[in-house]
Amino acid sequence: MKRLTIFLLMTLALAGGCASGGEEQEKSPRMQKNDAIDDFIKVSELEPESRIRYTGQLQHEVITDDYIFIRDNRNTWLIVFAQTCYHVDGPIVEPDVRYDSRTLRSRFDTIRGCRIRDIYPVTDGMVQEIEALIRPYE
Repeated sequence: MKRLTIFLLMTLALAGGCASGGEEQEKSPRMQKNDAIDDFIKVSELEPESRIRYTGQLQHEVITDDYIFIRDNRNTWLIVFAQTCYHVDGPIVEPDVRYDSRTLRSRFDTIRGCRIRDIYPVTDGMVQEIEALIRPYE
């Protein structure tokens, strides 16, 4: 009787361990948005530019802490930060580092103190498509 009890307890413990081990942890909405944008960049085969020249004032629109849109008077670019930029849209404004007043360079320049990893030129249609891709995760 003792052996049967031990066997049943071990079987139940193993069954419980197998049932709980296969669950996948749910991703945060920010991570889901980042994955959707990464997939868009790969599928669209966007080529990063090392620098861009702009005219007028730059305005940014935050997508996530890792991605923003930058616009000037004529063009729009998708900016990817080298690291997560938690204060890109916060009350603390870090100074921008720029080596040329009308050029924005990846790897060297910053936006709100966050270093730029990649700069992708995008059209208005691409901007709408990215916004549609991330809308379900908001």
